[in-house]
Amino acid sequence: EVDFRSTMRSDLAKDEVLVASLLNRLAVSTVQLENLVGQKPPKLDLPEVKLSKSSSLEQQAEDAALALRTRLGIGPGPIQDLTALMEFELGLRVFERPLPSSISGAVAYDEVAGGFVLLNSLHPLPRRRVTAGHEVGHALTRKAGISIVFEGEKGTEREERFFDLFGIALLTPAPTVRKKADELRTMFGAFAVRQLLMMAVFFNVSIEAMTRRMVSLGILADGTSKKIGLKHRERVEQEMHDQREVRPFTPRSLLLASIAHQRELLSEQQIAAMLELDLVSVRSALEDGLGGIKEGALELSL
Repeated sequence: EVDFRSTMRSDLAKDEVLVASLLNRLAVSTVQLENLVGQKPPKLDLPEVKLSKSSSLEQQAEDAALALRTRLGIGPGPIQDLTALMEFELGLRVFERPLPSSISGAVAYDEVAGGFVLLNSLHPLPRRRVTAGHEVGHALTRKAGISIVFEGEKGTEREERFFDLFGIALLTPAPTVRKKADELRTMFGAFAVRQLLMMAVFFNVSIEAMTRRMVSLGILADGTSKKIGLKHRERVEQEMHDQREVRPFTPRSLLLASIAHQRELLSEQQIAAMLELDLVSVRSALEDGLGGIKEGALELSL
């Protein structure tokens, strides 16, 4: 039994109830799927963070992000596949589903069941990555229940501000941002809007997040975001179009579903119903997921 609680806000309670209900259903189905194939729930492999009231929130976020990168051994470069990292290295279950436009994502944690993250699949990949980084910050505090992330909302609570700061620090390490900005400035003789867009593409984060990060590091002046027009944004979105594709399964969920299907424990229809996906997408993913190789068909001897 998995039942995460959420504190509703009166003005957006309807959307919150919808998202909380969806995440609860997905969590229950995933735990059932894990039990069905004999897979133990992943252990949340994250350092626990307790915020200090006396230390700078920005510095705590930078330190936590650096500590996690060091622990994972991923170095200072961009994180290419954040979803796979969250599932296989951090022990979080990740889902991408269409959500109300007012909501970017949600995270749920239970000491027994573990952690679950839900992202809005209607958002471009760079924006989803920023949301995912925020949700990893939530998981660091081991706060039980469901927390909803609203689109464009800047957290006023100390914890929410930390999650925002941590997420962008994890995706864009300060030394690497400074180095890349210097390289582009040297290469082009200046640092203009074009170079800022290149930075966003390099780190695969939204333009807004990249701008805020560089302003916070003193690389760009306050108010820079106001100078970026709609045409600039449309241009970079076109360049990043190939990265917008949303796949119905994350790597771990596809692995679990493929095993259950090959063992004839679940039909395609049952998998689609459990994970709230359409049958065509499930069928296509299962056919392509393991390249047509049946479980146990290929043995490797050492």
